[in-house]
Amino acid sequence: GDVYKRQPQDKAIRELRQRAVNRSASSYKAAAPVAVAVATKAVDREAADSDSDEDFDDAVVAECVKFDVETLTQTSGGSVWDAALLLAHWLAAKLDLRGLRCLEVGAGCGAVGLACAALGARHVGVTDNDGEVVAHLAGNARRNGFEHVVDAYELDFCKPPGEPRADYDVVVGSECVYYDSCGALADFVAAAVPPEARSADRPCAVFCMADSRVGIDAFAATARRAGFAYERVPFPRELRRRARSANPAQLAGVDGNTHSVHVLYPAAPRE
Repeated sequence: GDVYKRQPQDKAIRELRQRAVNRSASSYKAAAPVAVAVATKAVDREAADSDSDEDFDDAVVAECVKFDVETLTQTSGGSVWDAALLLAHWLAAKLDLRGLRCLEVGAGCGAVGLACAALGARHVGVTDNDGEVVAHLAGNARRNGFEHVVDAYELDFCKPPGEPRADYDVVVGSECVYYDSCGALADFVAAAVPPEARSADRPCAVFCMADSRVGIDAFAATARRAGFAYERVPFPRELRRRARSANPAQLAGVDGNTHSVHVLYPAAPRE
């Protein structure tokens, strides 16, 4: 009698387990490609239409290039986050990446790293702590013709030794501050961008994060302790509008100053 009672339960358990296996497998099926627009050319303020409602400045850009970033469903590392698209536009408008070595941490689909490559970086490392996501990163690089510029590898910057595979000029990332990473990220930047690669007129690292993200204040404090000059800037209104216009499906809900850019500069030498 006991065996008879257990059999239906065992069958139900087997079915539930199989559903879990199927659901896990489906989470890594490729979703439809996402078009990511990256601004590449500065607008001439005098040539801008004076009747336009855009707040033009020297950093706003008029022309965009697009590339495909294929996503992975049901995994945070396989999504193109709002902050990634915003950061791509900020980098294009505010920082000359031509000839630089760039490292993206917590890359996920690699939208920011691919943007760096599109903007002329000579080498880009795109990293994530999930091996399957890293394989997908490499696929996105190949899909867009950047396989000779972009190197995808597994990296958890919260774990020792915290050293990158090479020296870089600038570290970038979106929504990468969380819990234990608050202190580790600043220390990692210090290791990734050695003193000889730092320039007084160029950031060592640039991150874009939602203002609601937990840990930002702790990150700022640890960045200063790591020897950086830290600056937090509300995401520029004109760039937010342009990013949303270029990516209407992805950024339709982005409005108001809900994101900030966090910049780490070399600290001025003590006298």
